[in-house]
This record gives sequence, C-alpha cells and structure tokens, in this order.
Amino acid sequence: MIKICYIPTLNTPICLWRIENYANELLKFQDKCRVYVDYFYSPDDNIAWDRVCLMDTDDAKVIRERLDAAFQHFDIIVFQKIQYAPGIELFTNLRNKYPKTKCLIDIDDAVGDIPPSHYYIDMMKNEQSYAAYHIQKSDYVISSTKYLADSIGQLNKNTYVLPNCINEDLWKIDPIEREEKNKRRLVYVAGGGHDEDLKIAYRAIKPLLDELPIELFVRYGGFRPDFLEEHKNINFKSVSWHISNYPQKLYNLNADIFLAPLRDTEFNRCKSNLKWIEAAYLNVPLIASNVEPYKLTKENGCKITLCENDKDSWYNNLKDSVFNCYKLKDECLAKYNINKEAEKLIDFYNSI
Repeated sequence: MIKICYIPTLNTPICLWRIENYANELLKFQDKCRVYVDYFYSPDDNIAWDRVCLMDTDDAKVIRERLDAAFQHFDIIVFQKIQYAPGIELFTNLRNKYPKTKCLIDIDDAVGDIPPSHYYIDMMKNEQSYAAYHIQKSDYVISSTKYLADSIGQLNKNTYVLPNCINEDLWKIDPIEREEKNKRRLVYVAGGGHDEDLKIAYRAIKPLLDELPIELFVRYGGFRPDFLEEHKNINFKSVSWHISNYPQKLYNLNADIFLAPLRDTEFNRCKSNLKWIEAAYLNVPLIASNVEPYKLTKENGCKITLCENDKDSWYNNLKDSVFNCYKLKDECLAKYNINKEAEKLIDFYNSI
C-alpha cells in the first residue's frame, strides 16, 4: 500500500486543479493507496509556508515538525513549487535526512517566463529561480502537458504528464433559469496580467459589435485595460471569484462562445487547455488562438475553432462561428477522464 502526501504551496485555484481534484479521486482507490493533503495554511490566507517556515515562531515550528513527520511516514511527497529560500533550505535538509523518501514536484506553469503585464513581475524573478532549483532537486516532475514537461527537460528529465481534468464531485453547478438574450454573447474570463492576450481578440470584435447582434462580456482579475473602450455592447467587470463558486459564476454568464486568445510566447505555450475543458463541460464552444495548448486540443480530435493571431483571422472566425453551437460535455469527460488518469497515476507512483 503506497502512502502519498501532497504539500500545496500555490493559490487556491491551482491547488484545486492540481491537488484536490486528483487527491479526492485517489480516495476512491483505498485498496491501492493512502492519500493525505497537508495545508500548513489555508490558500485563502495568502501566507507562503515556504517563506516563513524557518522563522522563530510557533507556526514555523509546527510546519517544520509536520514536514519532518511527513518525510518519515510517507513513501512519496508531492510538492507544488517552492519559491522562497527558507523553503528550499528546509526541503534540502529533509531530503538529506530522509534519502529514501521520494520527492516529486507538480507544475502547471512555465518556469522562467513571465507575462509583461503581470503586477508582480520583479518579485517573481527570484521566485522562478528557486522553483527551478526545486525542480532540479526533485526525483520526478509531474506536469500538466507534455510541452511543459519538455520545456523543463534541461532541469529534470524525469517527467510524468498528468492532464487537468474536471472532477465532477468538486465542480458543482446548480442550474438556474437563464435570462432571455437578443444577442449572442462572447465571453472572456481571465486573471489579471492578460491585457496583451485580450487585445488580440478585441481588435476583431470591436467592428463586429456594430455589425452583428453580439455582445462582449469580460470578467477580469485586473483593472480594465486602456484599449477596451466603452461601448453599449461591452460588459466589463473586475472580479475576484473564489474557486469554490467559480464554476457557478462561469455558468451564470450564459455564454454562447468563450474566447481564449493567447500570444505565442513560451509562457502561454506551457499552459494547459483549461479554458477548453471548462467551456466544453458547460457545452459552450471555444474560439482560441492557434498556439499550444489549443493547437494540440484540435489535433486530439476535440471540437474547437482556432485563429491565427491577426485581426482578419479572428474577425472571419468570429463572424462565421457566432451562431454555431455544439454539445461538448461528453467529449470533455471522455477526453479528460479523471478516473482513468488517477488509475494510471497510481501505477506511476508504484513504479518509482
């Protein structure tokens, strides 16, 4: 019976997608494994345990004791990225103290490449360096895509690809009565720092707002971009949705088409096709840029409309596709089946 401990480090949404989704699914295989998730702090508190773990405080002492106990008890410890010097020091000391314990790192994002509009770009440069060191010193790297795994190949060649999948036990949506619409609704939802990506689609959408019965809804984790003009058919709101109500908020937008414009950068190429998974689960088509990871989504036989990152391509695809609808939920659950992936994950854990 293999014993696995997950140590989350990152924000709540990433903890859900990369830790909670699979940890909860692995609980269904209690004849094959034992699983435990140890949150030193709630992700909602925004306290980085890897930053405070060596302080002379009661909390820090408890973190050190619990992590030491985890190294003694569990066969495998799966960390998210450690991004601060104290966490790296503690991790290194425990690795040396307990060499038989296998240490893995789960990553879902590029290491070393940061979007220019990110609010904390200067701070993140040091965090990326520590994360790269953590990858080097881990026994294996679990990544959300093969492209991401290949991108860190020079740091660690021992990789396992574990795709993002929706766990229906956690992704709760209550059907509500939909408002009547007289326009097709294009919806863009993103965290802050994606101004450059949104601008790709907006250049094509802007003239269509006066040509077709459409409207653009933007729900953004940052401030309104300067280029996004005021218009009767643009509905913009800055939001801070908790992951626990994110599926419902997404459903409530009553989208006809979701948008995923992406610049062709290393940061974006290392992303997963999460926007397609979310949209497909809601039976809403997605129009995306013809870059990784959405290029691969289409190559895998999924229904998706891809655009080159120029105004004409987006304009033509939006104009032609605006009245198309698909039934995608079954395809989403078949292509990204968390139960099958969890079974393969157990085999992988046993193999190391």
